[in-house]
Amino acid sequence: MAAPTDKLIAQLRAKIAELEYKAYRLELENDALKEAQRSIKPRIPLEWKLTPLEATLFACLLGKPAVTTKKTIMAAMYGDRANVPMPKIIDIIVHQLRKKLPPEVRVTTIYGQGFVLDPVSKARYSDAGEGRKESPEDLFGQARGLPVLASADGLRGQNS
Repeated sequence: MAAPTDKLIAQLRAKIAELEYKAYRLELENDALKEAQRSIKPRIPLEWKLTPLEATLFACLLGKPAVTTKKTIMAAMYGDRANVPMPKIIDIIVHQLRKKLPPEVRVTTIYGQGFVLDPVSKARYSDAGEGRKESPEDLFGQARGLPVLASADGLRGQNS
């Protein structure tokens, strides 16, 4: 019969293996989220005067999933930083963003799930025309009669 310490060591090794696997899965999910974030090329009007965090939040809302979770937003905003604020900060940034958006652009809270941008705004401000040939003027919205726009990528790295 195995000694109690041998049994405990075996349990600990099994738990370590389980946690290593979970960490690996989280790294894969994080990499997928980062890749999805890089693929979003939003059209953000300069007159909205969004901070870098607000622009990143708006870019997240333009992403593929219907509902954008706080976890996704936190990963996009703060990435691998060691000192990350509490997730409640997302509610505050959403509130600030809503104040700056025009009335026709609606961000809806889905209780317990996350946030949703209305479909019309999502289509208007995202780079939804995959495979479409666009001129440089069109990329900045001028060919569609939109105001001059900025990319969320161009705002990152600035202080908010």
